[in-house]
Amino acid sequence: MDNIVLFKSKVGDVTKKDLYNALIKIKANECDYLFIHSELSFGLPNLKLSKKELLGHILDVFKSLKVKNLLVPTFTFSFCNREEFDVQKTKSLMGIFSEFFRKQPDAKRSVEPMMSVSMIGEDTSVIDEIGNVSCGEGCTYDLLHKKGNTKFLFLGNRMSDCMTYTHYVEVVENVPYRYPKEFKGIVINNGVVEEKTYCLHVRYNHVEPFKDRRIDDLVLKNGEGDVILLGDSQICIANEAGVYKCLGQAIKENPNYMLEYSCPKPPFDDYYVYEKKVAL
Repeated sequence: MDNIVLFKSKVGDVTKKDLYNALIKIKANECDYLFIHSELSFGLPNLKLSKKELLGHILDVFKSLKVKNLLVPTFTFSFCNREEFDVQKTKSLMGIFSEFFRKQPDAKRSVEPMMSVSMIGEDTSVIDEIGNVSCGEGCTYDLLHKKGNTKFLFLGNRMSDCMTYTHYVEVVENVPYRYPKEFKGIVINNGVVEEKTYCLHVRYNHVEPFKDRRIDDLVLKNGEGDVILLGDSQICIANEAGVYKCLGQAIKENPNYMLEYSCPKPPFDDYYVYEKKVAL
């Protein structure tokens, strides 16, 4: 791995080799499925590199890990905003690395108008054989859980800020503040236009999700993840099976675990505002 500078941080340069070594140290290579969330907050980008070159070097580092399957969220929540979803053309809302990854010639994207996932790897069944429930039974998270040996990686962000997998666990545990809502819309796949219906478990109104770092604390306390500093930020990793177990137990003990305040009492307000969403 070469020493190309990727970021200029307050504590020094962050090179391609630094990124690779950090990923090896937290054992990002020791899994069959690596699901990557990214913020790239390690410092100022090296201005000698184009955006495409910078993102290409980062993707090259991940491919060098030799993990069989790399996945990134390419969520759009298109039907939540009454928009069409074009599998090949609709941009990801999950950051520049996610969008760059999606557009790679060897990447494949799931036909999912709410929470699509793009992947490069051997086992495309985890995005091909999904159902029409965006974050529940038959979704990519559900299939990854059944496959096993999955890790979630957070490239410059905290687990608590963007681990969408936690909402899958909420659905499994049947939390009282979410309800299944159907969304209808148009899906375009390789020019073929179809009207489809998908279900997403949304929160009732006046339900406030937590704002602290409790997921990071829970995962690290239970020995189901790790964190390493890099430049001006950090890289976190979590074991899928461990998160499923410890978060599921936390919700069993306290159904309001994922909330800032206790769930309001019935009757619940289920008036839904159609808007662009990047989080659940």
